[in-house]
Amino acid sequence: MKKWILLFVVVVLLLASCKHTHEFTDGYYFQAMGEDSEIVVTVDTQKAREVRPSILGVNDSLLNSILEKSSRISVSLSKDEYLEDDPYPADIASMDISGAIEGDYSKFMINTGLGFSKEFSKFKEDGVKFYSNEGRTIELGSPTNGVILFSNDSYAELYDSTIKNRVIKISDEKAKLLGESVMGLYVRSPQTMISLGFDLPYSVIIQMSDAVIYVIENEGVFYLYADITMKSPSLAKTLNTLLRNQVVAELKRLGEKPDFKALALQYYTEDDKVMIRDRVMSESELAAFELQIKAASGSLI
Repeated sequence: MKKWILLFVVVVLLLASCKHTHEFTDGYYFQAMGEDSEIVVTVDTQKAREVRPSILGVNDSLLNSILEKSSRISVSLSKDEYLEDDPYPADIASMDISGAIEGDYSKFMINTGLGFSKEFSKFKEDGVKFYSNEGRTIELGSPTNGVILFSNDSYAELYDSTIKNRVIKISDEKAKLLGESVMGLYVRSPQTMISLGFDLPYSVIIQMSDAVIYVIENEGVFYLYADITMKSPSLAKTLNTLLRNQVVAELKRLGEKPDFKALALQYYTEDDKVMIRDRVMSESELAAFELQIKAASGSLI
């Protein structure tokens, strides 16, 4: 997906100094994502540039120029149908990827640049104009200042559901957790999950009602947080025990003594919810989380 974005990066570099941003009056853009089984990933690119530049690190100066003007990237991963023999964790390459890059972008300049590009042609579906490459492997455009939409499935549907007729699907409470993090993930009624280092069996994943998993940074230390709602309090207790046991097993493998009092504060339940709080991430854990977020973004970051 990197190739298409490089084709109109020159347009971004020619933007005037005035701001071309967009504020959604009903919350975050990504709150209109999050249908059942849809995995939503969002990265605060402004924070990432400050505290973890490697999240946005790409080996291309032109692509970096686009990311420098961004404030947030939000992506949804979905499939039309989930089959019993689908790989787990999810094969991201086989999923539909749609989303938005928010930042200082001019609608006129972006669309004009795409219109002049030899690699892109203009299309119109259901009254919605967008641009696509040969083979229709990516559809994109700027429906308003400050937002670039992209999809390898249907730009028109993405525009309708997240811009024109947007309906909030992620609550303000959960969106706030994601919005204030460096990077995070939301899923409701999951049928699969990307690998985030939990190594949870599929039988546990499908017993989740929803999950918010996010990373907070404080003074150079990164912490893992999660609010996971299970389908019953007993399932929440089972998951909490499983997560704690994973931590204990890893500590013992490393020759370290588990601090069970600390674990009780980091992993606990509230009715049908499993809460993870202040879980310090090792460099290897953070790098692995980063890698999955990058893959989920369709290699935009």
